[in-house]
Amino acid sequence: LVNNISGITSEEERKRYSQTLMNRLIFVKFLITKNIIQTDVLEYISKQPKDSLNEKLNKFFFQVMNKEERLNLDDEFKGIPYLNGSLFRQTEIEEKHPNLQVEAQILRKIINFLDSFDFEGSEDKGQNNALDPEILGYIFERAMNDAERKKSGAYYTPREITEFLAEENIHPLIIERANKILKERNYKEEELLEDIDDLFTKVNTPTLQNIMINVVAEINICDNACGSGAFLLSAADVLFDLWERAIGQGAIKKSRSDVRKLIIRDNLYGIDINPNAVEIAKLRMWLWIADTYDPKTVEPLPNIDYNIISGNSLLGYGDVEKLLEESDLSDYELTKNAVKDNLDMRNRLLEEYKAAKGSEARKLSERIDEIDENLNTLLNNKMQSNLN
Repeated sequence: LVNNISGITSEEERKRYSQTLMNRLIFVKFLITKNIIQTDVLEYISKQPKDSLNEKLNKFFFQVMNKEERLNLDDEFKGIPYLNGSLFRQTEIEEKHPNLQVEAQILRKIINFLDSFDFEGSEDKGQNNALDPEILGYIFERAMNDAERKKSGAYYTPREITEFLAEENIHPLIIERANKILKERNYKEEELLEDIDDLFTKVNTPTLQNIMINVVAEINICDNACGSGAFLLSAADVLFDLWERAIGQGAIKKSRSDVRKLIIRDNLYGIDINPNAVEIAKLRMWLWIADTYDPKTVEPLPNIDYNIISGNSLLGYGDVEKLLEESDLSDYELTKNAVKDNLDMRNRLLEEYKAAKGSEARKLSERIDEIDENLNTLLNNKMQSNLN
């Protein structure tokens, strides 16, 4: 694929575009398998003439998957629900190279290749061609060459290890915070939680509901070297298991897909220096949510572009609000009050953005990026002065 893209001279840019294209195709194939997209649009696209195949694929990405309001659609594209446009927005590379093309024969081979996999997780049936959100990270990290892996420190972490780490970090935190609530409600010492199972055996339904809403739903989990999201996916599973048990006991009334959206939107955060790994992590989160969808009641996926981001987590300020309290920023163009105002505005816009759709989401994202640029200008100057 990388070697059969025209219109882009940089190999690095071709690699990044290839990753974007594969992410989109995998996501669409998954939706077809789940019957969320009820016609095999990829097969339809692959059968287009050589000279119009790329044009038809781009029309599907940018005028169907990226838009809630659609006009002049092919019959095969009608009835496809709007899920989330951010995966299908034009990237900087696509805007920079509007004439880029993928060799038609290669596109057809990729679509046929995806057809050979079971996207519903059939490993339980004894097959070894299952492709689920977990295995995507393994594929990505194995696809890196030794030099790339060594440079970035990227190594695949087996699921059993990430599951163990997630449980060992999340469960004690929930127990600690839940016991604080129980003490406030005059629970006796012997009635306090000792392990996570006690949450569903020792407390009454109203208290369990309170703990789910004010403890579990409020946890912030950040992996500051998240790679392609292995730990975040395990953390999501740990939280989801607690919600399912609470739903089973009647303490919470939410659908499985609503719970998964809540977890991805409000609980999980990640950063990694490799932008391709970040895109895989976001894709895995979206697939994890879509796996619970009923084709009859499909709703847009949450925007998580600011939950999982690319950057260097070893350099910079981890807590800007604390920095404002402790530092004198008056020598710089933006004052402390201006920084605080920018942060407050960013937080408000971010909450709106996570649930926004279509053009509204794009406008909010642009405003957030402007604020980030203002903040980074100030904070980069301060960081440089500290290093000097």
